[in-house]
Amino acid sequence: MKPLTAIAKRSLQATLAAVLTLGLSSFGATMAHAEDATTTITGTVSLDGETAAGLEVCAWVPVFTGERNENAAGPCVVTDGEGSYQFAFALSASTGMASVWVNESADYPLTSSRHFDLAPGDDVGKDIEIQSFPKVSGTVVDKVTKAPIAGAKVCAGDVFDLGAEFCDTTDAAGSYSTRAFAAGPLFTVFAEAPGYVALVQERVKAGAGLRLVLEPAKVVAAKPSIAGKVKVGKLLTAKTGKWGPEGVQLSYQWLRNGKVIRGATSANYKLVKADRGKKIKVKVTGTAEGYPSATKVSKATKKVAKR
Repeated sequence: MKPLTAIAKRSLQATLAAVLTLGLSSFGATMAHAEDATTTITGTVSLDGETAAGLEVCAWVPVFTGERNENAAGPCVVTDGEGSYQFAFALSASTGMASVWVNESADYPLTSSRHFDLAPGDDVGKDIEIQSFPKVSGTVVDKVTKAPIAGAKVCAGDVFDLGAEFCDTTDAAGSYSTRAFAAGPLFTVFAEAPGYVALVQERVKAGAGLRLVLEPAKVVAAKPSIAGKVKVGKLLTAKTGKWGPEGVQLSYQWLRNGKVIRGATSANYKLVKADRGKKIKVKVTGTAEGYPSATKVSKATKKVAKR
């Protein structure tokens, strides 16, 4: 048998290639590349057991671009009328860092991300179930008068983190209604109002009719006394005793036979001729932010003597 010429060799190679291609096509083979496949993440979102439309779902599928990671999944999407969502995108390489979640709103908390591996061409299903924030409502009343307190601030939050909370302000009827920023069934309610002691009520359950009773705040006052010689020209000093709360501001007014002495408004008072034969008292008033003021008057001195 004679060896094939170069032309004959090329003709034979072309024929074999055609036959091979035809044969592969007859078996339905495709020549698609993995990076050309569409990758999808789909699922439904339910809120309190019911499919939820209009909720914002986000996905993170990192793709390294040479400078930083970018999100192959693209922007967040909104669930349709059946509570369904879908992300469809091209993915050129597998990643173990993909995640999907529902963004928080005033009705429900941010969901924890669902993490999963993702490869080009995958169709991943991730249904998400979320619960709305628990709600609590009721009234705030005065402990002494039993009257409703308008303008009270009521907040509900996690038992272990009152820094994350929802709040409401009571209306003229003392009513409030608020959600609780809490992951579990129990949470803490905090109530405050000017002139009242703040209330912290723990281990509260969701529901209506929670009556919060606030105790009127009082400045802790002590009866003052007067030190010094009761003689014209001598200096008298008001001894106030212990007052509260911390930061309470004290003011003074000296009295001559029960009448106000003009300009005598400091903690000390120098007796003058007009005081001779009169009895002196001092009135002390304590004020603190959020508390009603309190006033105490000392006992009268003996009559002021001459020098």
